[in-house]
Amino acid sequence: MELLGILIAIVFGIPVAILYCYTVNWLIKPINSLSRLAVFFSLVVVAVFILTMVPILALGPLEARQYFGLTIAVPFSVSVLLTAPATANLLVLAANPNSWLGSRFTSVTASFVVGICSIFLNISVSEAWYGIDGIGGPYL
Repeated sequence: MELLGILIAIVFGIPVAILYCYTVNWLIKPINSLSRLAVFFSLVVVAVFILTMVPILALGPLEARQYFGLTIAVPFSVSVLLTAPATANLLVLAANPNSWLGSRFTSVTASFVVGICSIFLNISVSEAWYGIDGIGGPYL
């Protein structure tokens, strides 16, 4: 069942990334105050993701959960879900559209790759925390 979810995410990830990037470009980018707000919250999401990844990568998922408890589990789970749209927001709204970083191809590809990598990361860390069935409880 997990494999089916991964395949669905990969197959539908690119069209959804294209749709999201163009929607942000058409709806949010023309409104300057909304664009600034989206960039600010996207920076916060990416910063929270990086701050939760440092102990997970340095200590491993189990020791990070043991040391920090829910103060790392909840921000990690939320930031993993929001990192791909935040990446797309930053590339579409904040990057110079004339540079290679601000191109639509780059923003779609980067948000897709970040989304897929965050799915695999979430699977790996969640299986370490809760077991392969999700019922076994945290393995500390």
